[in-house]
Amino acid sequence: MQVDPSKIVYKLTKIPRYGNLLLSGVLTEQFTQEDINEGRLTYKVDNDFLDEWTKKDLFLFKVLLNNSTDNSAIDENRFKISITYAALPSHRLHEFIQLHSVVVSRGGSVAINESHVNLDVIRKNFREELLVDFSRKPRHGQLDVLNSIIKHTTLVKLFDLLTGRSLIYRHQKEALLRDEILFYILPKNDANRHRTNRLRIILPVIVLPQKDPFVKIKEFPDRIKLITGGNYSLSSEIFQAVHPVIKPSDLEYRLLQAGSNGVKFLMKSGMTELFTQDDVNKGKVGLFHQQQHNVHGDIDVVVFQVILNLICIFLTHFGAKSNGDRSKIVYKITKLPENGSLYWVAGEKEANTFTQLDIDEERVLYAQLNMQAFQDRFEFKVENELNETVQSISYVRVLPVLNPRILIADSSSVALITGAHLNASILQYLTPRFFVTKSPRFGRFVLNSNVSQYVEFFTYNDIINNGLFYVPNQTDVMVLDFAELELNADEIQPARFRFEIEIHPSTIMNYIPSTDSTTNHSIPPDLSHSAMVPVNKMINYYVLIILFALTVAVIITVIIFRRHSSNRKQLRVVKAQKRRELDVKAKADLQKQPDLLSTTVRTLES
Repeated sequence: MQVDPSKIVYKLTKIPRYGNLLLSGVLTEQFTQEDINEGRLTYKVDNDFLDEWTKKDLFLFKVLLNNSTDNSAIDENRFKISITYAALPSHRLHEFIQLHSVVVSRGGSVAINESHVNLDVIRKNFREELLVDFSRKPRHGQLDVLNSIIKHTTLVKLFDLLTGRSLIYRHQKEALLRDEILFYILPKNDANRHRTNRLRIILPVIVLPQKDPFVKIKEFPDRIKLITGGNYSLSSEIFQAVHPVIKPSDLEYRLLQAGSNGVKFLMKSGMTELFTQDDVNKGKVGLFHQQQHNVHGDIDVVVFQVILNLICIFLTHFGAKSNGDRSKIVYKITKLPENGSLYWVAGEKEANTFTQLDIDEERVLYAQLNMQAFQDRFEFKVENELNETVQSISYVRVLPVLNPRILIADSSSVALITGAHLNASILQYLTPRFFVTKSPRFGRFVLNSNVSQYVEFFTYNDIINNGLFYVPNQTDVMVLDFAELELNADEIQPARFRFEIEIHPSTIMNYIPSTDSTTNHSIPPDLSHSAMVPVNKMINYYVLIILFALTVAVIITVIIFRRHSSNRKQLRVVKAQKRRELDVKAKADLQKQPDLLSTTVRTLES
């Protein structure tokens, strides 16, 4: 016998412990087979975060037919529920793990660390130990699971992944194809069991071209054996980068990730994070290990980059005007750069004193050392052969890769900021983000139309997803506003720039030309000295003009009308006079004519 699904009733005898059954979003303890068939029944966990990888839950129920009363003789059934992070859908993954793309140059390598995988949520809520399995090889590279070198396993402790000492990605292809690192997170208790209780994670890998294709890495070891507490001298036989034009003294090795297990770079002057190929060639650089009491492990990883980060000091920067001996014009650095150094092109020494002739012949260069700084500065004085002295300051500023466009906003509405205004698509795979270092003066930035919350930080994804807005203040004049933003992204230096904003009144626009829209300073416009005319005064002015024009028009109309009436009156008088003259003449002519009747009678009588 086939029973209508709506007549098959499930009645709970024991509710779930860690969640609730919802029927069309409403808490329920009874439902039908039809509800199940139509997908109206759901199970919702009470807590958003579990303190363990898997929890077991269940509920008990009885099946009733045709609205029959509850019968104790009816069997009780059990429905088991497994609550696990392994079943987490991909669109909710960001709630627990934040991933940032791995950026690597073609043929380069990267140590995976906490800058790529953020596990703060799991660290806060979890109690049991989790492992990571890297059993699948990338398509365009190689994974070095450093733990497998010693323990011969592809499993790594999850939190060891954050140290940068567990996993290295090495790019091996010539093509600039995107790659990915696939790994699985699983509880330690399930390491030797079935593979169904694992969470699948994909970490994107972005491959960039080399900044200078002529830089070649001729010798570079994958690993070095270092005795605990000992030293290891670097030489050109194992560390060698070459360039057909650039000298070894200008090929720099800059430390990106310092060793977290006691390994340091050492020179005669002490520990360093920057050295040149010339230093390596001369045996000036070595590795030193110092035992760490709070770190246990036999492996350490250091990551550095070979760069050509040189800025030649040209005449456009220092150009003293003189027709005399330019070698007699001397620049002396009185305060060194904060984030870099001035060097001689022909050597490795700092250039603290140089002449105008040195600048003319491009012998001095600036090398930035702090890649997290958006600008640098140094102070100097200039002396000539007459002992005349001038004090000055020079700024070195990083330029942004984007060209911001002016935002046009109406004072009565919210303005959407799009990729046409802030186009950072060239950095899209490097997680571009913007910091508001100086807020607008006549408005504010908001996210997703939340006008009550000020925005001090937003991402490029907020822009391309139409989530960033500018809310202007009400105004009856055109106002030029701006904000100073700092653009940052993975693997690039931060750069600050000025984002111009035009606020137009919603009624009448009176254009106010910008006094200096191209400079990158941060001085807000002064309304008290601007050539702006309030709209109410303009309206009064226009009303007076209109009234005057109407008065003139009425007067002219009256004059024309009166002239027309006078002409018509004169015409009538002339016509009347002519008519009287004609009447008089006609009467006179009539009197002169003979009497035809009397003439006829006299003729008959005769």
